[in-house]
Amino acid sequence: MRQLFAPQPRGLESLPHLFKALEVRFDDLYAIARVIEDKHIEALLVIGGWSGYQSVHTLLNARPNFPAFNIPIICLPATINNNLPGSEFSIGADTALNSITEAVDKIKQSAVATRRSSPWGSA
Repeated sequence: MRQLFAPQPRGLESLPHLFKALEVRFDDLYAIARVIEDKHIEALLVIGGWSGYQSVHTLLNARPNFPAFNIPIICLPATINNNLPGSEFSIGADTALNSITEAVDKIKQSAVATRRSSPWGSA
């Protein structure tokens, strides 16, 4: 497995500047809180990218108004962009990069083979 680049570490101190304000209605947060209470959910493991981070950020900010959100919440970075703060590498990034590398290698091999077998000769 080839590593295409060395990911740069990103600190958690960059989080507040990276989140956009989400347009979340009170009714939506209330509905989420009710489900957490009704289903007796004791913790959340959020696997995702920016949307997951933003959603967790919204829940954390809403804790004073919704006691149901006072549960452990963990973000597991999973994105092909590999651009999440606080993580050097995320699930999905390596797989995507390796898939791209394999596809480019196949295209190159095909192009070289076509050029060799072409009745018109090399370009």
